[in-house]
Amino acid sequence: MQELFGQIRKIKCPVLGLYSDQDVSIPLGTVQQFQELLTRYGVEHEIKVYPNSGHAFFRDMDPTVYKPDAARDAWELVTRFFAKHMKTGPHTKEISL
Repeated sequence: MQELFGQIRKIKCPVLGLYSDQDVSIPLGTVQQFQELLTRYGVEHEIKVYPNSGHAFFRDMDPTVYKPDAARDAWELVTRFFAKHMKTGPHTKEISL
């Protein structure tokens, strides 16, 4: 993820980031740097870090990583984020959430 930090100033759309505090592949410090850069470059964003969760906390088919409360909250954030930012237009279909 850090190798993409140099590209953040080019982002032209809102960003939703859902992370976990125990993810070894994306450490919490990296998430914090990402959020700081998004703020610095004026990129609209929502970042949430779920406590006591690891990578793939959303994966309900794997009881070793699945965190139901975090997944439920994350899904709610995703649907709200899409409803807010995924506007319909002449080349898009209406989506219901």
